[in-house]
Parts: sequence; C-alpha cells; structure tokens
Amino acid sequence: MGKRIWISVLMLMLYGAAMGQKTRAVRDSIPVGSSTLIPIQGDTLGTALLDTTALTPKQNAAIHRIKPRTATMRSLMFPGLGQAYNHQYWKMPIVYGGFGVLGYLFNNYRKEFLFWRDLWDKAYNNSSSQSISFTYKGRSYENVGQATLGRQTQQVMRYRNLNVILMAALWGLNVVDANVTAHLKTFDMSEDLSMRVEPTVLMAPVGPMAPVPGVRVAFRLKK
Repeated sequence: MGKRIWISVLMLMLYGAAMGQKTRAVRDSIPVGSSTLIPIQGDTLGTALLDTTALTPKQNAAIHRIKPRTATMRSLMFPGLGQAYNHQYWKMPIVYGGFGVLGYLFNNYRKEFLFWRDLWDKAYNNSSSQSISFTYKGRSYENVGQATLGRQTQQVMRYRNLNVILMAALWGLNVVDANVTAHLKTFDMSEDLSMRVEPTVLMAPVGPMAPVPGVRVAFRLKK
C-alpha cells in the first residue's frame, strides 16, 4: 500500500512537471494574427509580452509618409484638408458642420445689420422728427427713434463680428488639430528611444578641484 502511494505521488509530480513545461512552451510563443508574442526575459509567467514582428520597408514608408508640416499647410489653405491628409476623414464633417453653422449665423446677422442700418439712415435723414415707422418680422413699429435704431444696429453688428471671430478660431483649431495629430502619428515608439541613468564621478566646479559623486543621464534617440 505504501509503495502504491509513493508511486501515485511520483506520477502526479511528473504529470505536474510535464504540464508546467507545456504551459511554459505555450507562453514562450503565442501567435496573434500575423504577429508573434513572447514574454520579456526573466518573466517566467509570460504576463508581459512583446511583439516581435518587424515591419516591412513598405509599411514603414506608409507610416512615416505623414509630415506634420504638410498637414499644417493643407489645413491653413483649406479647412479639413489636413484631417484628410492624416486619414481622419471622420473629422471633416465636424469641421464643415461648424463652419456651416457659423456661416449661416453670419449671413443672417449680416442681413439684419443691413436692414437696421438702412432704417437708421432713413431716421437720420428725416429732418422733421428723426423717427420712422416700419414692419419687422410681421410686426409694425411706429415712430421708432434714431437712438433706438442705432443701438439695435450696433448690437446686430457685434453678433455678426462675433461669428467672424468664431470662424477664425475654428480655422485655427482645425490647423492645430491637424498638426498635433500628424505629430502623434509619426511619434517614434521604437526601441531606438532609451534613457540610461548611472552613477558617475564629477569634478567640483568651484573651490578646490576634487571629485564629487554625481549622476549621469544618457539619452539614445537613434541607432
């Protein structure tokens, strides 16, 4: 009976070791689509994985074809062209929708400004009373003075100018978005970027020349 127990325990240990080796083998190489993921050196459980698939020259050329300067200049020339250059076509309706709303409001306020300005001119030229009667949006107004018409003209003019400012701000925002997106798309995330911090010995800049402990930070940007 005792021998059977020890044989069973030994078989379980061997089975566990075999399963561990199998799990480790699976962890050592995990295919995902066209990529192969492997654990970082020293990670026995394989919880941290690295993508080992190298990009082809054609893929690299396609990634680095986007130039922030080109995206910026295209957005400056015409809104939405920078977004199209960055392949973010879903942003173009947002840009054009914003300009459409602001353009519609600007046109309405421009017409109202011309309407109130003409009434103000008529009241100003009316030497008898400097007031005028008119109909506006289906309502009749009697003997409206020049001062009232002038204030209404100024208010509508401010609304019209505000829409011009908002359109200029939207144009600038469109340029900034295209430039930032192009920079993010071309940001180098490869292993060529690294930083190393290590202790070193420096010479004291003042007083007697004597070695002092320090820290050196080394950046490597490209191979």
